[in-house]
Amino acid sequence: MKKYFVIVISWLLIQAVSAQQKPYPPRDETNTDPSLLAFVTDLKKAVADRDQTWVMKSLADDAESSVDSDLNKESFIKNWDVDNDSSDFWRIVMRTVEMGGVFLHDTADHSGKFQFVFPYTYALDLSIEDDYYDMGVITGKNVNLRSKPNIKGEVVAQLSYDIIRFMTDTKQGLQITSGSNGLGEPEWYKIETYGKDKKGWVNWRFVYNLMGPRLFLYKESSGKWKISALITGD
Repeated sequence: MKKYFVIVISWLLIQAVSAQQKPYPPRDETNTDPSLLAFVTDLKKAVADRDQTWVMKSLADDAESSVDSDLNKESFIKNWDVDNDSSDFWRIVMRTVEMGGVFLHDTADHSGKFQFVFPYTYALDLSIEDDYYDMGVITGKNVNLRSKPNIKGEVVAQLSYDIIRFMTDTKQGLQITSGSNGLGEPEWYKIETYGKDKKGWVNWRFVYNLMGPRLFLYKESSGKWKISALITGD
C-alpha cells in the first residue's frame, strides 16, 4: 500500500510539473551564420522599401505559400499579393523577422528547404495532447493580463514569455476575441496560462499563435539563401 501511495504521489507531481511549462523567451540565431545575417539584413531593407524585385529574386523556384498551394514562384506571388505595395505580405514578413528566428535541424525535412524559421515561436515543442491551433506565446516581458479587453481593464497579472492557450467559445470552438487592430485582426485575445491558473485579456501586439505566419529559409549548395515558404495554419 505504501509503495502504491508513493507511485500515485510521484505521478501527481509529474503532472503538476508538466502543467507548469517554463517561459519561452525570444531567440534569434541569425547572427550565428554571417551569410544568413547578410541575407536577413537585405530582407528587412527590401520589406521596408517594398522591393518586389528583390523578393521575387529571393524566392525558391518551388516556393510554398499555403499548405495546399502550387509550389512555384507564380503562386506565391499571387497568393501573397507580393506585387502590391499595400498587401499584408510586407507587414507579416516584417513582424515575423523582427521577432527573431532559429535553425530547425529537422531530420524529417528531406527536402532540406526548411532549415531556418521566423518567428522563433514555431520551434516550441509541446505535449502531443496540446492543440497547436489554440496555443501561443507571450512575446514580451511584464505584459499586462487584463480583466477586460481594453487598456482600462484591471491588470490581474503580468506575463513574461509565458506559453498560453487561446480560450474558445463552447459552441463553435472559435477563439474569443474583441475589437479590431485596424489590420483585419482582433485587437484583444482572451487567454489562459498553460497551467490554467491565470485568465484574462491580452493585446495582440504581445502574443503570437503557434500556427500564425511562418517564414522559412534555406541555404543552397551555392551558399545563397532563399525563401522557401511563407505559410499560416497547419
